[in-house]
Amino acid sequence: MIIDTHTHIYPEKIAKKATEAIGTFYDIPMQNIGTVDVLLRELDDAGVSKAFILSTATTPAQVRHVNEYVISVKDSYPEKFVAFGTVHPDMDEPEQEMDYIKGKGVLGLKFHNDFLKIAVDDKRMDRIYDYASYLRIPIIFHAGDVRYGFTNPLKFLNIIKRFPELIGVAAHFGGYSEWTDAYEYLCGTNFWFDTSSSFFKIDRDLAKKIIFKHGVDKIFFASDFPMWRPSDELKYFFELGFPDDINEKILYKNAENFISDLN
Repeated sequence: MIIDTHTHIYPEKIAKKATEAIGTFYDIPMQNIGTVDVLLRELDDAGVSKAFILSTATTPAQVRHVNEYVISVKDSYPEKFVAFGTVHPDMDEPEQEMDYIKGKGVLGLKFHNDFLKIAVDDKRMDRIYDYASYLRIPIIFHAGDVRYGFTNPLKFLNIIKRFPELIGVAAHFGGYSEWTDAYEYLCGTNFWFDTSSSFFKIDRDLAKKIIFKHGVDKIFFASDFPMWRPSDELKYFFELGFPDDINEKILYKNAENFISDLN
C-alpha cells in the first residue's frame, strides 16, 4: 500500500492555466496537467492506493469555491482521496469556514504562504492556528524557499513554540531549498515532514540525515503532482535504500496512523 500525501488538482476549466502558473513560479517544467482524471491515471500507474488532495486560495473570495471543489472530488472518490481545503487570513470568519469543511469530511487545511505573501508566523495567521488547534484540524504548509522569507524553517519554529498543540506538516523535507536549516531547526519538533518536490534537488545523504534525525515515524511520502509524477518520486525514494520496515512507515503507515488519529 502507498499513500501520496501531497497532490494538487484543479477544476477542468482552469487546470491548464493553474498548472502552468505554478511551473512559471518555480521555473520548473510541469510533468502533467492537474486534473482529477490525470491524477487518477498517475496514481494507478504508480500503484498508489490513496492520495491527499490539496488546494489553496489566494483571496478570501476564492475560499468557498476551492473548498466545494475538493469536497466534490473527495465525495466522488471516497476510497481514493483525503481532502484538504483552505481558509484565508483576511476573510471575515475563517472559524465558520473551518467548521463547515470539517462537517463535510475535509481532514485539514493547506497553505502556500509564498503565494499569499504572508509569513507563516505573521500574527494574521494566529486565529487560524488557534482554532485549528482547538478543532484538531491539521495544516499542510508549503515550507521553504531561499528566494523568499515567508516560509523558512525558523518561521515554522516560531509557530511551533507559540502553538504547541497545532498539528502541522512542513512539506518538502521541512524546507524546500533550505534543507540545512530544516535539519538544524525543525528536526525533532512535533511537525511532520513530507518528501514532495525535493528529490530532484536535495543531496541524498542530507535527505537520509533529515529522516533519521526527525524520526522515521514523522515522514510522509509525497509527490507534489502535477509538478512531479508519483511513479518517478517513488523511484527516487527507493534509491535511498531503506529496509522494508522503514519504507512501509514512510510510504503508508505513518499517513494511515495520522488519518486514524484524527478521525
